[in-house]
Amino acid sequence: MIVPKPKVGDFVIIALVLLSGILPWLTRSSHRAESFSIYVNGKKIAQIPAERDTVFSVNGALGKVVLEVKGGRIRVVRSNCPEKICIKTGYISSAGQSIACVPNRLIVVAEGKNSRGKYDAILH
Repeated sequence: MIVPKPKVGDFVIIALVLLSGILPWLTRSSHRAESFSIYVNGKKIAQIPAERDTVFSVNGALGKVVLEVKGGRIRVVRSNCPEKICIKTGYISSAGQSIACVPNRLIVVAEGKNSRGKYDAILH
């Protein structure tokens, strides 16, 4: 069996495929959160500095939600919501990331310098 020699176009296609796999990692936001804002029912109830390790609870619509700040990251430790999506989200640490617990009407937002600016996109 004769194997044809690779041509320049073959290498270009391989390079484009590799670049498309690496590009999302290069363009993602890597700005660390400076603080975490906690919202319940759309109202900001707390702002916690990212450098302060602590465990605290807030009262959501269904009851108590326990949050943990550790090493500049935050996560939901305990919640009595049915599907536990907020717990499965795990830690967030980059500015702009968020955790939502819809049944408890709770949102946690990582605040800080964000390279994307005020808007993600503008549609006309």
